[in-house]
Amino acid sequence: VASGYWNQLETTKESFESYLKDTGEGPFLRTGDLGFLSQGELFVTGRIKDLIIIRGENHYPQDIELTVENSHPALQSHASAAFSVEKNGEECPIVVCEVKRTSLRDLNTEEVVKEIRKAVSEEHDLQVDAVRLLKTGSIPKTSSGKIQRYACRTGFLNGSLEVVGEWTIADRQEIESVSDQIEYREDLPRETSAPTEEAIADWIIAHLAGYLNVSPEEIDINESFSDYGLDSSVAVSTTGALSEWLGCELEPTLFWEYPNIKDVAMYLAEACGSNSQVLVDNEV
Repeated sequence: VASGYWNQLETTKESFESYLKDTGEGPFLRTGDLGFLSQGELFVTGRIKDLIIIRGENHYPQDIELTVENSHPALQSHASAAFSVEKNGEECPIVVCEVKRTSLRDLNTEEVVKEIRKAVSEEHDLQVDAVRLLKTGSIPKTSSGKIQRYACRTGFLNGSLEVVGEWTIADRQEIESVSDQIEYREDLPRETSAPTEEAIADWIIAHLAGYLNVSPEEIDINESFSDYGLDSSVAVSTTGALSEWLGCELEPTLFWEYPNIKDVAMYLAEACGSNSQVLVDNEV
């Protein structure tokens, strides 16, 4: 093992002069690998520089990449990269993946992206912020065939990847702006002030369309929320926004108990209709 980095005392101390906290044993070299001990054996789980940390939870890129590659038959195996970028002070997961050569001509980007987002949401409870579908054989790799995730991240940020299809989620401020423009009370019967099923559905559609960066016409009220790749954080925040908009308190598990827009709207229209006094009292 080398003794350190040339003329970099602090970096050398951090990487080459590590001591165990409990026994003081050392010095040890920090390899940058992550792992755990089980029954006396060491299992290496990945590289610390590749680790994706979203809202305090660790996600290993190779797990997400396997999920992505198996999500749609048009995607190439062993040719994807998952990483995160900072956006508005938060770490956001990004996915890039090569498309099979045989699928390039008839590539349906919307369909592929939808399946990727759905799979990642169901398997890892993550909302992907951006997807880039790449030309066959173009993803950065080492000479030994390993995916260069850092190079993929750099290519994503500077726009140098050979992209054949892409999708990016809308900015959260844009979503809030779209949602704030919808006022359900203007469409309500004055004698009841209770929200209609249609009005509630319209609000959810507009909110999701803004969040997913798609037109409202692309949102199907009968389709499961998981099909749109919503993670638990988005579901809870959407419930909170809907609660504030309606003027009544809603359970944070609402979107788990009622799996699509139609079911949520039907339930809330009935529940709020029978409890309209709460809406009136909370009206500003």
